[in-house]
Amino acid sequence: MGAGAVRSAHAREVNTVANSRVRARPQDLSKRRLLQITRQARHTAAKDRTFKTAVRIRERPAEHVAAAPRHLLWSSRTPVGHRDVGTIQICLICCRHGDAVEAQNEVMETWDALRARRNVRKFTAQPVPEDALDRILEAGRRSPSASNWQPWDFVLVTDRPQLVELAKVWQGAGHVAGAAAAISIVAPVPKDDRQSALLQFDLGQATYAMTVAAADLGVGTGHAAAADQEQARAVLGLPQGRFLAYVLSVGYPADRPLAVIDRLNRRPFDEVVHRGRW
Repeated sequence: MGAGAVRSAHAREVNTVANSRVRARPQDLSKRRLLQITRQARHTAAKDRTFKTAVRIRERPAEHVAAAPRHLLWSSRTPVGHRDVGTIQICLICCRHGDAVEAQNEVMETWDALRARRNVRKFTAQPVPEDALDRILEAGRRSPSASNWQPWDFVLVTDRPQLVELAKVWQGAGHVAGAAAAISIVAPVPKDDRQSALLQFDLGQATYAMTVAAADLGVGTGHAAAADQEQARAVLGLPQGRFLAYVLSVGYPADRPLAVIDRLNRRPFDEVVHRGRW
């Protein structure tokens, strides 16, 4: 879908969701009119339980708007899009009969990304843009490590047949086959137990950094171990002295867009946190 088609789809969606008689393009609407549309949209959503819509309008400096990454997810039955309106941004999140689609026009706040990250096992067919993949990989590259030894290498895989073969490295890595991409986290074979312990800690930091960076972009991730090193070597062409530690599947969630998780399945804060002494 081209930019013009996205803008047209967005204009139709704004008018449809908001039940508005105005046929102007979103970028031509005033801030006051946009606020009216949000109220109408929420009212429409409240009346129709099969169509839940949240409209967010945020005011940001123009240079921040221009620099924000553009990542679009849409369904053929429910086209949505986004458009900057001066310093105003409009974002529609629609769910119709269980189909989750999102138009995302801004980077999450760090705290939101941390709370929105979850393990994703099913992905849409939409490819992840190259600049988004590079950003996720850069997060891994920037991760801290013991004495800054940076024991990782990342092999990015986007070819579908290769993803299918890569998924065979572990019995629980089936989700890799259906992902838009996979990041193979490769490490040197540790020399001793101490280096092995350091390696696992450092690889964990790099892995988590990439999952949060992905969540920041609305991209889902799912991690998997790697047991069959011969399969990994055949698929990835790893040199001697290196092994596949983990695989991180990457793609847009098929079930629902990433959002802050309010009901988190975790132990209570006061049970986990001890102050001063146990």
